[in-house]
Amino acid sequence: MKSGSLSLVLWTVVVFLLSSGNSNPILHQAERHHSGWYTIQDGNRVELVYRGDFRTPEEIQSAQGFAPRVLDRELTELELEKSCSLFHHSYGSTAEYTKWVSTTTDPRVAHDFAVEPHAPGEIPVKRGYIYEIRADEKFVDVRASLGPENFRYAEQMEQAAVKPIPWDQVEGWYKLEDFSAAEMKTLAQPGGTLQDMSQFVDHFQKNELFDFHKYYGRTSAGARYELAGFRKGSDVWNKPPWSQYKDKSVPEAWERYAELACGANEVQIAGGFPRCPEGILARAEAEEFSVAEPLGARDLTGALQSGDPAQYKLDAKFVEASETGEIIEADEAAQAVELAEMESAIADTEAIDAIELGELLEGDLLLDIILGFLFL
Repeated sequence: MKSGSLSLVLWTVVVFLLSSGNSNPILHQAERHHSGWYTIQDGNRVELVYRGDFRTPEEIQSAQGFAPRVLDRELTELELEKSCSLFHHSYGSTAEYTKWVSTTTDPRVAHDFAVEPHAPGEIPVKRGYIYEIRADEKFVDVRASLGPENFRYAEQMEQAAVKPIPWDQVEGWYKLEDFSAAEMKTLAQPGGTLQDMSQFVDHFQKNELFDFHKYYGRTSAGARYELAGFRKGSDVWNKPPWSQYKDKSVPEAWERYAELACGANEVQIAGGFPRCPEGILARAEAEEFSVAEPLGARDLTGALQSGDPAQYKLDAKFVEASETGEIIEADEAAQAVELAEMESAIADTEAIDAIELGELLEGDLLLDIILGFLFL
């Protein structure tokens, strides 16, 4: 009888924990200490991503999440094409108008974008936050989509979201100012063994608005080769699996996938945010917050609610990447112009040769006629 009663009590506790979802701190801690919690992956699909940001949780919540930047004008045809491209996004050349929101599976990368630039071994003066986000179908594996050998920043392990990330998808955050010098050193160590944030669980602060029921068990999309968007003329277009998308429109592919991802088995609860909320765009831009940039660039931090002046944090890698991309594109354009000029010059030369030949033939014919008259 006691055994039966104990079983009933245990089942009651289990049901209570499962039904409590995101509102139950006991379940949250139990999940977080589970041995496989931080390494749940299936190929290129992941359940958990990170984002480094200087903005406070209150500021992110006020903006209702993370959103891509929006220009106050329509994009040109070329800008639209590049804005949907994972390749151009990864290099930072579309930082002002990318349609992607950057996150990473590597907490060290998130750390790099949540601290001021500093000398190796030193503790950064200004430290922001590492946000922990539950992934879903919106997130695309940039490294797998482009192929690590085809772009320069494969080590950033980026997962780019095709649509804004709502605040209720943010599971919580780590305030880096709370980290000791030893912990910051571990988190920042390049080439270290750190794979997740499990050893810093004591610093984790839970987002009370995280929607456990909506996002639990979902995974990212993995590779989406149709969204690669390499430069025109790139040799990669001749290789599978990208060759099948060589002459396809990237904006059209982006639209199709955004619609697919945002409508995939959607779970809504009363009062919850949609998984692809469009309203974040306008709110984030109106409040002048820095919105999500490529991981190849530091965020352009806009004027915050506290009245702080805008602070632009472009890191050297972004500048180098952006300049490299622009130089390559400029070289390709210059080569195209030179080729066109060469072809034009060749055509002009051929035309001149033809005229000269015609004139020469006409001259020979006239000479033959004159000689013919002379010998009559």
